Amino acid sequence: MLGPRNWLSRQARTMGARVWAARIARSGRDAPAELRLLRDEARQQMRALRDFLHDSSPARFSGMARLKARRLPAGTDWRWRPEIVTMPLHTSSGIAAPASGTMLTDEIKLWHDCPDRALVLRQFPTPPGDPTLAPFTLRLEGFGFGGGYLSLSIDIPDAGRVGLGRDHIIRLDVAHAAERQALIHLRLNLSAGPNTEQVLAEL
Repeated sequence: MLGPRNWLSRQARTMGARVWAARIARSGRDAPAELRLLRDEARQQMRALRDFLHDSSPARFSGMARLKARRLPAGTDWRWRPEIVTMPLHTSSGIAAPASGTMLTDEIKLWHDCPDRALVLRQFPTPPGDPTLAPFTLRLEGFGFGGGYLSLSIDIPDAGRVGLGRDHIIRLDVAHAAERQALIHLRLNLSAGPNTEQVLAEL
């Protein structure tokens, strides 16, 4: 693969941008079938560009460095933080009135049963000196929440599941604050084939 400063590489990226700019000028003259094809191609390229911006973000590398700076118990095999506190969300303005099952990142979904969806999620940079050393903080605001439950489900990456056995200890660190007292539970689901085990603990 050619480096980003290579002349051919720069020309290819420039030409790609020019092709789409020219398409904008003539989009009203394209047949519907051609427009559908071009829109599908544009979505694919948008996803690729979004993923590149996501993976190349300075916050990602800053978050990895901060995580490595934390002192961990002796014998720790693996450590991980979800992207919700290490990477900026795709929507910088936050998420308002999310539907149940909304994906916040590739790892995290939001679930609830509030009929009015009276929720707002925002992500903020963590203040300097914060002991968690996490680049970002997630804020969840409810306005007359009328549901019975609110849940974030987090998928542990493959790297954390490979080789996991009965002799392992799973530790979870959570830093949270609330304006009023709330009952919060943590549930770990472990699946092996058709069997699922659950571990429930109150935070």
